[in-house]
Amino acid sequence: MKNPDEAKRWLEESIEELKTAHWDLEGKQYNAVCFWCQQAAEKALKSYLYYVGERVIWEHSVGELAKKCANYDKNFTKLIEKGIILDKYYIPTRYPNGLPYPLVPTKSFTEDESAEALSLAEEIINLVKSKVTGK
Repeated sequence: MKNPDEAKRWLEESIEELKTAHWDLEGKQYNAVCFWCQQAAEKALKSYLYYVGERVIWEHSVGELAKKCANYDKNFTKLIEKGIILDKYYIPTRYPNGLPYPLVPTKSFTEDESAEALSLAEEIINLVKSKVTGK
């Protein structure tokens, strides 16, 4: 059974997290931008899965969530590889032990990576938004 109300909740949070990523870009917190883009894309794809009737979604991989979405709508197939790129920002953007010693997250990500992450997350959110809200 479809759950459009739950889908809208997840989409709303996704959009807010994308705003946080933009805010962090202004502050040149590139690791945080990349992390929030991964989170925003993850929540957007979960939004779509709730919309089509999924009830329990434990997956955190954007690439895997995009694959799952593609089972319902082939338009999501083009997002799988993009999701895999965003997945690289889940752990290393926050934890020093996710990077080789002596690197730390706050000094390991670039403005270019941030711009790419924003572009990928926005593409994912826009597709989900069009499916969930029709806009």
